[in-house]
Amino acid sequence: MKSAIIAAVVAMLVSSASATAAFVVTSKNIKNGTIQTIDLSAKARKALKGNAGQAGGRGPAGAQGPPGFVGATRIVSATFPVPSNTPGSPQTVSCPAGTGVISGGVISEAQGDTWVDAPSGNGWSGAANNVAGIEPGELTVYALCAQGVAAPTTSSASASTKAAAAAARKAASQTE
Repeated sequence: MKSAIIAAVVAMLVSSASATAAFVVTSKNIKNGTIQTIDLSAKARKALKGNAGQAGGRGPAGAQGPPGFVGATRIVSATFPVPSNTPGSPQTVSCPAGTGVISGGVISEAQGDTWVDAPSGNGWSGAANNVAGIEPGELTVYALCAQGVAAPTTSSASASTKAAAAAARKAASQTE
């Protein structure tokens, strides 16, 4: 009896497998618009890709951009001494006539802090203290100047540089 049950189970499995394999999906079984690209094999998706078409015509010109620098840029720099045991004082380099300052910077080789590094008029200002210095130091101030750039019309940076210098001198005199 046991072998008859096993034979019946095997027969059911074989008949259900062959019935499933006998069902073939054709276009008659698929409703239009129901198959998506994701339902296709990678080989079928690749077969759908054709060759690239010809390039389209040139589009219309874009709007005029903002004006850039008319001419070359140049760096103006100078090195100033910073005596030992001093708070230092602001030093400025200026851009030549016909150019405007676009950036700048300071390199300090002193035994203290850089306390001014800012635009000043049509140039750049910098200052460093050397209050802890036994040896004299140096301060190099750089301005990046460009032709075709208008020089600043206000001296607000110069005023802030002067105010910073005054505050630093006051602080240095209080520590002595």
